[in-house]
Amino acid sequence: HGGEEERKQKREEFGIVLEANLRLKSLETEMQRYEAEVATLMHELGGREPEALRASLEEVRRRSMELEKHRSFRQGELATTHAAVNALEVELASPLYATVNERHREAVVKHESAAYAAKDLGRYHLQLDKALMRFHTLKIGEVNKSVKELWQRVYRGRDIEYICIRSDTEDAESDGGAAAAQQEMGRAMKSYNYRVNMICGDAEMEMRGRCSAGQRVLASLIIRLALADSFCSDCGVIALDEPTTNLDSANIRGLAEAFAGIIEARRGHPRFQLVLITHDEVFVNHLCQLQVSDWYYHLRKDEQGCSKIERRDIRLLAG
Repeated sequence: HGGEEERKQKREEFGIVLEANLRLKSLETEMQRYEAEVATLMHELGGREPEALRASLEEVRRRSMELEKHRSFRQGELATTHAAVNALEVELASPLYATVNERHREAVVKHESAAYAAKDLGRYHLQLDKALMRFHTLKIGEVNKSVKELWQRVYRGRDIEYICIRSDTEDAESDGGAAAAQQEMGRAMKSYNYRVNMICGDAEMEMRGRCSAGQRVLASLIIRLALADSFCSDCGVIALDEPTTNLDSANIRGLAEAFAGIIEARRGHPRFQLVLITHDEVFVNHLCQLQVSDWYYHLRKDEQGCSKIERRDIRLLAG
């Protein structure tokens, strides 16, 4: 009986040892499997150390928290924006903005129409300016032709063959902004500088400061007559006050002959009228001899100092 218990005890101990060995083998197998998994994971991680992975994980978690805070902040902003959009939609639905598209379209149409009109006006202005320049050149030629003929008919000196009008064209000065606008519209603001030149042979020079008082007076009269001849065809009234001032006797006679020629040429014109105011009896005598008029008006003061105007026969003055 004692031997049997001993064997039973040995079997139990053997069973315990056997179970321990089996469990050890199972644990070793499981450990090998885990080691293989760890090796596989380490290979997939590129050989990085676990501590580095933990640090990277912490950094990723921290970054995730920051992004979450940023997301929450942006969501709040988005909610505020949605509220503002809703308020604007309500405002746009109000009567003030109900027809804003139509009004905007009308404003755009008006603006574009005004821009095209401004461009067209700029082109028309440019063409008009060119036409005026051509007209100016034509009229200056006509005036100079008349001035030359009258000067050669009236002037008795030999130092000046004839006179003429010269003009220089300059662009008007303006600010940079205004100049840019004018250039965009095609406008060309110009100013004209006129001067009177005297010609003798091949020499031509300006009369200012180089001629006598009589020559200046004669040039002024002749230019006025030429301008009237070119521009006053429908309103031919010429009024001259003391036209013989500073003129010598030869030029006075030449001026009288020029007036006689003008009167004779315009005698049949219904709108021509020449008014001469003078105290020069010599000049009046020349006009009488040339028979330019049938009568004249004589202005005098009576004994009481009152002005009297009398119409007299010009033949009596000549006599």
